[in-house]
Amino acid sequence: MKKYVIYIGTIFLPDKNAAAQRAIMISKLYKENGYTPIIIGACKDIDSSTAIVDTYANYFGFDTYSMAYPRSNVEWLKRLVDINPILKVIDEYGEKNIHSLVIMDYMSIALWKLMKYSKRMGIRFVIDTVDWFNKSEYRFPKNIIKDIDTSLRMRFIHKKANYMISISKYLYNYYKGKVENIVIIPSIADVRDCKWSQLSGYKENEFLTLGYAGDPGEKFERERLDWLIKIVSQMNKKDKKIKLLMAGVNKEKIANNLPHLKSIIDNDELIVFLGRIPHKDCLDMIATSDFSVIIRENTLVNLAGFPTKLSESYACSTPVITTPSSNISDYVINAQNGFLTKEISFESLKDLIEQLHELNSKSISEMHETTRRINRLKLTNFTKDIQKVIE
Repeated sequence: MKKYVIYIGTIFLPDKNAAAQRAIMISKLYKENGYTPIIIGACKDIDSSTAIVDTYANYFGFDTYSMAYPRSNVEWLKRLVDINPILKVIDEYGEKNIHSLVIMDYMSIALWKLMKYSKRMGIRFVIDTVDWFNKSEYRFPKNIIKDIDTSLRMRFIHKKANYMISISKYLYNYYKGKVENIVIIPSIADVRDCKWSQLSGYKENEFLTLGYAGDPGEKFERERLDWLIKIVSQMNKKDKKIKLLMAGVNKEKIANNLPHLKSIIDNDELIVFLGRIPHKDCLDMIATSDFSVIIRENTLVNLAGFPTKLSESYACSTPVITTPSSNISDYVINAQNGFLTKEISFESLKDLIEQLHELNSKSISEMHETTRRINRLKLTNFTKDIQKVIE
């Protein structure tokens, strides 16, 4: 039996980006089905001259390796075409023992070469598609290279694959009929992991407490955190107290990029910026909040993607307040594990939060328990789904 599955992507291990969370969860699904996953990621702390086999580490029970993250245009160009580091890892385990290469949003030319190599060697080639990036904001000429690379990958190479894992319904619908074997697996979490049981337990908060985690973008182009800040400020001025905790968000950067919010964030002590904090501390914050919050508009990036923090919030047993972007609504049951706004708008979010302010502590505690009990995004729900790209 070919027992090894190699997952490849821009993965900062052990848990430094959403891609790492994705790689670990998909690898666990393969392990549940009797395979031995290996993860090849990237690292900004190693030099390009470092041999990939010398980067070996074991995280979460998986053999892992890292390629140097490009630091110059020359290194970026090399990354576009070079698959030799991956082939060296394959050699460590033996070509005849590799069942699948599972590749997430990789450089287009290198991706094409890996597809051809896999076909030649009888290795199953699986695309894990999780994003569709907007036009690049890199400087010339890197921006042109990046945009061409994205277009080639999404519009041409992915369609040549026979097997695909899609993170969202949008990408599933785009590739359905073009890729023979395709399955939707959104962002998921393994609630059996001890890190979830080690989190602080939920207790009643003095004020309605909302937790936000992530990077909303320089001017909130990824998430409309400005809507949330304004709504909380307005309600606090009316003495309808709400505490807003934000992890991963830089107060000074917001004040500089969006000066109209400066007076709000400077004068409302219930709007709290935690900055960049360890992942466990971030999860603790979500676990002890009344609700986590996701405020995404239906941009191409948000439609194609799926928020990791939804599955993480559920694993924390914390219900969510969210806009109905992507296919989030498939996993939210109103008044049980969260609330969906009626529309993706400031007014709709404001109306919902005003309604939730009237909830009593017993109702919120019951929602936390229900969220734990009916978790629709736990890993074990998808163990059989992954078989569509295995068998």
